[in-house]
Amino acid sequence: MMGESIVLHRFPNARIYDLSPYYSEFVPFTANSVYPVHRWYRFKEGFSRDLVHLILGSIKDKVNVCLDPFAGSGTTALACQEIGIKCYSIEVNPFLHHISRVKLVKDYNLIGFDKAIEKVKYNFKNFSGKNFDEPIMSTITERPNLEKWLFSRPVLQAILALRESTNEVEPIYADLLIVVLASILTDIGNTIKDGKCVRYKNDWRENKFTRDDVGIIFFERAKIFRDDIQSIENSYSITSDNANICLEGNALQKLKLISGDSIDAVITSPPYLNSFDYTDVYMPELWALGFVNSYKDVRQIRNETVRSHVQVRWKRENNYLHDTLGSLIADVVENPGTLWNSIIPDMIGGYFLDMQEILGELQRVLRSNGKLYLVVGTSSYNEVFIPTDLLLAEIAEDLGFDLEEIRIMRKLKQSKKKVEEKEQIFAPMRESMLILRKKGI
Repeated sequence: MMGESIVLHRFPNARIYDLSPYYSEFVPFTANSVYPVHRWYRFKEGFSRDLVHLILGSIKDKVNVCLDPFAGSGTTALACQEIGIKCYSIEVNPFLHHISRVKLVKDYNLIGFDKAIEKVKYNFKNFSGKNFDEPIMSTITERPNLEKWLFSRPVLQAILALRESTNEVEPIYADLLIVVLASILTDIGNTIKDGKCVRYKNDWRENKFTRDDVGIIFFERAKIFRDDIQSIENSYSITSDNANICLEGNALQKLKLISGDSIDAVITSPPYLNSFDYTDVYMPELWALGFVNSYKDVRQIRNETVRSHVQVRWKRENNYLHDTLGSLIADVVENPGTLWNSIIPDMIGGYFLDMQEILGELQRVLRSNGKLYLVVGTSSYNEVFIPTDLLLAEIAEDLGFDLEEIRIMRKLKQSKKKVEEKEQIFAPMRESMLILRKKGI
């Protein structure tokens, strides 16, 4: 399975192959919709279980221990657990970390699940008519002089009642039922996730869900989770336990807790350099489900993320890692009046400095000849193409990795703006997988 090799004049040593016809079906998270547990929450930005298994199957040496420092909803760790591979995972967003950890728990059974559901039904019924304190988020629900809101008041009160109803349930099932609740928020709320943002549904003002409607939808969705628990019980025995090594927090800080030369393979996809703030996109879940209680909590999460978005005024960096990056940033700021946000140049520089530190830690924790599979996307700002894959490859090689190849996995929609002739060699926009090997001793 080898596509056409593309030679790049500014990166002559890079082996880059267009394999998008082969990989395009493996990249989107939507492929997970047919797999038990993986389908519990649709994480739009993630890759598929099949891609993880495809990568693991291609590694010649036996893989005993894996790592994903940008876990998202836990696909890598869960795919590893399914075939008995130990996998450390790290996620900074507390909501996504909860999803990931819950999917990795091995101890669910039908008796415990059914008991939990009956308790929640009983509590939810008894809470009828009770008003719960609402989150302070300004747009969480309808308020005076507010034009748009995430949830109608009956829907929000039903969400809060279901949350409260799990308090007397055994902890592993209480956590699981929060995931059930998370999985219906788009169905009962006024917004959908669309690209880099939360967008209001066209008919959101016609949302007439009652408290009882929300309860019906919740308990119907719980049946899918029950089916998956039964399927897992009857299909295979999980020999690894990755829930206890699913870590919450800043990727760089948590990587320092992992022993050197202990990881056989890293399979991950860091935030793309596309000004996409996951904190923003998951605001409905973070606030409605109680993962944040103040704007200070939100700021703290944003400050702990890789510098890939403009929701924080990042520190200006002048110590660029390569002349190529410095010249690209200079091109971006050449006409600042056309930039949609003045923080973008600082974000670009900060992103690659953050990734340099993370790649350095990954080089430390990987064993000799261990593999790093890094799925990234390219970017374009102010008509300047940023070849993220090639720049990260250069940084990784400086840190002691050998670049085996770069595979174009999916071609992205090209910007309508004209790409200068000298940059045309980088087009089109793409998602790529870097395959890097830690040099042997």
